[in-house]
Amino acid sequence: MRFQYVIMGFMLLIYVVAFAIVVAFIGGSFLSKPLFWIFSGVFLVLTVAVFFASIGFNKLLWNRFLKQEITVQGPGITTHYYGKSTTVLWNDVQCFDIWGGKTKRFLSFEIIGKDSVVRWIVPKSRFRAIYPFRPTIPYDEYCKKMEALEQVVIAKTGLPLYDLRDKKLYLW
Repeated sequence: MRFQYVIMGFMLLIYVVAFAIVVAFIGGSFLSKPLFWIFSGVFLVLTVAVFFASIGFNKLLWNRFLKQEITVQGPGITTHYYGKSTTVLWNDVQCFDIWGGKTKRFLSFEIIGKDSVVRWIVPKSRFRAIYPFRPTIPYDEYCKKMEALEQVVIAKTGLPLYDLRDKKLYLW
């Protein structure tokens, strides 16, 4: 939801800058002209409409494709990630690893099975303005569950967690 506030703030900033440019080039006499107020009103209505459209976009598309759900059941683990559901059975697991760059944003995990790969990400910080994956439970509780998930996978598979991340530190 914070993403929409960023969009709205950016749009309002554009609105204020456009207003300042008009004042700088035309002067104060335009304030008495009805055409200016009509243009300003239309621009403001469009700004608000785009804001609400972005909320709808978030609800319809982002939640469908960027929602992440992890289910651990007796025979294996299932993730719903980027709109795709994948299951790996515990007896088919070949590797459990953390991969990607050493980012400050999130950790990427995967379990490689004989025929499929289960992936999920864990946010490293609770404070991100533009970030599609946010826990639905309190962040501290979420971190504990993710640490417990690592231990469950290690216990069920008997495999260690391999660190396959790049040695570089990426800024994004």
